[in-house]
Amino acid sequence: MNPPPVLSEYRQAGYHAECAVLHLWKCAAALLRAPVCRLLLCAGLLALCLSLSGCASAPAGAGLFGWWAARGERAVAKAETRHDEARERQLEAARLEAEKTKLAAAVLPPSPEAELTTRFAGNTSDLLAQAVPTVTAEQLATVRQLVADLRSEDAKVVAAAEARQLAAEGHNAALSRQLALSATRLTAAEDKGHAIASDNAKLAGELLALRWAAAAGTVLTVAASLAAVAYRANAFGLADSVAHGLADLRRKDPGTATLATAALDGGLSRAEQTGIARRVQGLLAAS
Repeated sequence: MNPPPVLSEYRQAGYHAECAVLHLWKCAAALLRAPVCRLLLCAGLLALCLSLSGCASAPAGAGLFGWWAARGERAVAKAETRHDEARERQLEAARLEAEKTKLAAAVLPPSPEAELTTRFAGNTSDLLAQAVPTVTAEQLATVRQLVADLRSEDAKVVAAAEARQLAAEGHNAALSRQLALSATRLTAAEDKGHAIASDNAKLAGELLALRWAAAAGTVLTVAASLAAVAYRANAFGLADSVAHGLADLRRKDPGTATLATAALDGGLSRAEQTGIARRVQGLLAAS
């Protein structure tokens, strides 16, 4: 029989996962030392910077972010549509009531008051007829019949007409409440839209700062890659200058030289470290 494991299954899994992460990290560090991988990384960062800076071909405001940022405008537009619909329904009801007033005033006994009432009722009806052209001939015929029934001498006809008028007045009261509610919701939507617009402006500033940071990171990465390539090619005597600097520092302050050497070893390959060490030893031996 196999002896029981020292570690539990969960601890074994955690240990192997830690080893895998460590090996992946070492693999990434080794790849970043290769010139080709560094150039590919620079190209990727440059593409990311260009996309963040607005140089991409996608239209502004497109995609999920644009839809999310415009949610305040959509809410305001929806509230405005509902408010306009409620106002149109109430204007239509006012148009019909003005027509009733005009018909009722037309049959008043002759008097100065009746003339003024007829005149003003006619003016109101004409103005509303122009403002609300959606009233149909059938609705106007129904209004005329209602007024005629209210003036009837038959009590049953008058009672039925009165019931219809009361129902119309109840409907008009409901339209008035709907209009007031839609106005309140429109005000709330506008306030929310202003708040969202303020948040969008703040987010735009943060994105602009992110673009500048990405651009600065890209420039620094490109500069570091160019410096690494120049060092490997010993362009402008860069490698010799580093070796001379380390040799002088080792003679004057060995502790600081050790720290500088450790910092350089973190970004250089084994061959590069060996080359610097040989140059420094040669300079120290020559001195």
